[in-house]
Amino acid sequence: MQRTRHAALLAMGLALALAGCASDPNRLVGPNYGRKASAFVAPALPALPPDPALPDAGPSLVRRVVLIGDAGNPTDNEATLSALGRWGDAHAERSRVIFLGDNLYPAGLREDDLERGERVLRSQLDATRAAKTFTPGNHDWGYPVPSAENLAREEHFIDARPDANFLPRGGCPGPSVETLSAPGGDVPRGLSLVFIDLQWWLLPADQRPDCEGIDEERAARALADTLEALKGQWVIVAAHHPLRSGGPHGGLSYGWPTEAVVSMLGWWLGSLQNTYEPAYANATSRIRAALAPTRPLLYAAGHDHNLQLLEGGAASSFEVVSGAGSVRRVSTVTDIPGTLFAHAYPGFVVLDFHSTPSGEEVRLHVVETGREAPALSTRLAGG
Repeated sequence: MQRTRHAALLAMGLALALAGCASDPNRLVGPNYGRKASAFVAPALPALPPDPALPDAGPSLVRRVVLIGDAGNPTDNEATLSALGRWGDAHAERSRVIFLGDNLYPAGLREDDLERGERVLRSQLDATRAAKTFTPGNHDWGYPVPSAENLAREEHFIDARPDANFLPRGGCPGPSVETLSAPGGDVPRGLSLVFIDLQWWLLPADQRPDCEGIDEERAARALADTLEALKGQWVIVAAHHPLRSGGPHGGLSYGWPTEAVVSMLGWWLGSLQNTYEPAYANATSRIRAALAPTRPLLYAAGHDHNLQLLEGGAASSFEVVSGAGSVRRVSTVTDIPGTLFAHAYPGFVVLDFHSTPSGEEVRLHVVETGREAPALSTRLAGG
């Protein structure tokens, strides 16, 4: 009898969740550019000619930034991390790898799961000789209940490595800045990374860590002031949560049967951390407003397990979603207004900064696991 009652409640919850999805005006409708389909590429997006020497970008390369997210559930001998090693090691002394959160599934570095958790983090730390910066995702905070202790353990484990760090620190929203090249250096214009943590914004105010009196207003102002101080440089703003997405966190179905499971989970938790949920929409509205006066080159995020390049609109020149760092955690994706590239395929995104006789040039490569040539190579600026 008890089992029958539980089954009935589960069936009712599932039916309610799926009914809610079907009637939700925030749901995206469009083709899924999945593993078995070709990538979406905007017709007007200019492609660079194939370069068989890649990942060796030649002597004109001055800095490389690799964007990889959601790599915290690797298989043994994870092929995506092997590809990361090739791209990171090709110019290790000039490269920085940014791990865009969800570095450890399912709940960050738990005290009762240290051996496995440290092994997963070590697989990412050891993937390349290049310097690495990790930023936290919602799963690094703990799941389903956030845990500042889990996050702190991960931060301390990563910071113990001389070739890696963890930003922002202490569960605070940031911004935290890393300068890869000061103006007048090897990147004449200057190149800086700005790290923020939107998970802080998504927590109820009484659950946020004490960050020296920081509230939403001060966090947004600090981001705007930081970007103003970096005005004129190439700036990449890095976080786990995207401002928008053509993937499931933007409203696209995961596909059956995953959609049924995720819908039930959302019904139980009350949130799936999707872009249209009120707390998320509030956070991204404040972040966009802080970015708009200076419009950095790029806003980079993970969270959705696919690869996307989008026009940045008023907030930035471009947006990247690079959350396909684990082969077994690839979801779905479609094109939305402003999409330039979209593919639900494991891999990562590379930004190459070149110094050429005609000036500085920024090239973007979408690297898909198991494929020799990039799925996309395009020029973002210069040239």
